[in-house]
Amino acid sequence: MRLNYRGREYEVLASYRAESRLELLEDIIDKFIIIDDKAEYQAALFKDDKAHDVFKYKLDGNTYYIKKYENLKFKKKVKNLFRPAEGERYLKLLNKLQEIGVPTIKKGWAIKYGSFINRESLFITEEISGQELIDFLDDSDDVKLREKAIENLSRLLNTLYSNKLLSGDPNFSNFFVDEVGEIKFIDMDSIKKFPAMSQSIIDKNLAKLLALAYVHEVELSLSEKRVLVNKTLKKKKFQDILKLAKEKLDYWNHNKIIQKNSELVNI
Repeated sequence: MRLNYRGREYEVLASYRAESRLELLEDIIDKFIIIDDKAEYQAALFKDDKAHDVFKYKLDGNTYYIKKYENLKFKKKVKNLFRPAEGERYLKLLNKLQEIGVPTIKKGWAIKYGSFINRESLFITEEISGQELIDFLDDSDDVKLREKAIENLSRLLNTLYSNKLLSGDPNFSNFFVDEVGEIKFIDMDSIKKFPAMSQSIIDKNLAKLLALAYVHEVELSLSEKRVLVNKTLKKKKFQDILKLAKEKLDYWNHNKIIQKNSELVNI
């Protein structure tokens, strides 16, 4: 959809489950592209990293997260001449995840602006209920709920792998869990597509997830890690994956973590 607003043209795209909400989109353009109020703009800043800024924004009782891809490095500007802008790419990935049955964010929008040479964009998502999986595992002592969450996580990962997709940042904070143990994936930026998904790629990605669990001290027991790996792969390969996780930790120079966990020392 083309949107002419305040003398400038924008291209707006919506996910399958999202309607084109003109009032919301115009308000976001005012606040995060035109920036009518710089103090309000800075107050909404939720996360500032090298790749993009993330804003948390409320309107009519709903909360939205806005990722802003602007002032890109020269290398990315050149790449974007031959591919859609970031906001559009991540919206397409959101649609893809919904198509293949990966539980994820329901509603998303992309706004594209700038010139042909300097393509800039926003990626907007509606807040989902629940908490980060890493926080849930740290806080919950409900055995059955933990079992259900881990089983659902393994199912989600398996669906990604089966469709030649994976998360390049398989961090437990990139998954949300609700009050009944349902898991949702939230980090579109990290999704990578492969023309063919070998077992070696899958094993290394799962090992990276385990390694990150050790790095961030996720409260995940050894038996829970075993269940997660074996259910995801649908075969008993936990020791093989654990060995790969140890190699990853060693590559990251986390020898203290290895020494602190007997299952890693003894493998």
